[in-house]
Amino acid sequence: MIDINEKLNEANFFLEKLNQSITRDSMREVRYYLSAFLSASRSILQYSLSKAKSRNPSQQKWYENRVRNDMFLFFKNLRDSNIHRQPVSYSKDCTVCVGTTLIDRETLGETYIPSLNKDYYRYYFKDWPKNDDLGSLSSNYLKEIKQLVDEGIAKGYISAQQDG
Repeated sequence: MIDINEKLNEANFFLEKLNQSITRDSMREVRYYLSAFLSASRSILQYSLSKAKSRNPSQQKWYENRVRNDMFLFFKNLRDSNIHRQPVSYSKDCTVCVGTTLIDRETLGETYIPSLNKDYYRYYFKDWPKNDDLGSLSSNYLKEIKQLVDEGIAKGYISAQQDG
């Protein structure tokens, strides 16, 4: 039995791990958790599509209209490329914060003052036309999926569980 809430939890788990890897600046983990997130989140949409197709044409049309936006198409293409062609690519900017060394003119003694700021890493997709970072964009995508699922359940187009 496929439990859509469990699939949502799975996608959310990988999203949390992805965001933690970004914070730690672990490129290897970012790549792996992004791949897992793409697959888990896409499976929710594939389940929703199969339920909409199995009911009637108007429900399938609802699904098709609902996913017809830049974000859904972008993530679908990312997942398809990641599975069928090559690992998904992303870019990273980093800002390194350094301290300051003060030199006393009289004694020529040096005092190092560390930076109060932390180094900052920003992961993003070059192909995404907006300025969203990878973590924020992925979070927004999962929110959109949850809204689609909630709407589909409320309309009776999809159910939380399916015999499988």
